[in-house]
Amino acid sequence: MLWVCVRRAKILPEGSDFNIHKLDEVIRRLKEVVQFAKSVGEMSKDTDASSLWYEIYTILSESEDNAFGGVTSRAEAQVMRLACIYALLDLSPIIKREHLVSAKALWDYCENSCRFLFGNFDSMTNKLLEALKEAPQGLTRTNIRDLFNKNSDKDSINRALKCLKDASLAWCRHERTSGPKSVERWFYGLRPYDNDDIQTNGRAGREDVGDFASQ
Repeated sequence: MLWVCVRRAKILPEGSDFNIHKLDEVIRRLKEVVQFAKSVGEMSKDTDASSLWYEIYTILSESEDNAFGGVTSRAEAQVMRLACIYALLDLSPIIKREHLVSAKALWDYCENSCRFLFGNFDSMTNKLLEALKEAPQGLTRTNIRDLFNKNSDKDSINRALKCLKDASLAWCRHERTSGPKSVERWFYGLRPYDNDDIQTNGRAGREDVGDFASQ
């Protein structure tokens, strides 16, 4: 399975104006490729593709013993399958360097999608991520300290929050209180636009200003 992270560009409840005839050339080309592929036996790589394959094979074969590794295993097999598809789309029984480069580029995007979706964090960060997913109203710093039974130091929590923020898996909002200090509340996911965020250091509150902001 190839995991591909995408975002909706438009919201179209009734769909869009779609002209099937615009796909005529695509359909004709696809039929040509399918017919060609039926006649192809064993595929092989040319010299340039083989050279590149030796360069990237070891890296592709590495796997991690976590959720991220579980969904990105067998990368070398996936890349070679994609390279074969790119070659067939060019009506070529030979895998060339450009086919392998394209396959690797697509795999890199899939791998980054997996890193975004499943993370690649330590147990503390993973626990915090799951807690944020279960808290639509967000978690304050106090909530987060309580999550770890107040046994985790401030620096460890800061590192976990930074990991999630850098991976676009968490964001924070500073909320006004009756006192001189604001309350820092963390949420799961990408940060939405919010005009009501307070301003910090003269900048709009859309910036994530955690304790680690100066690091």
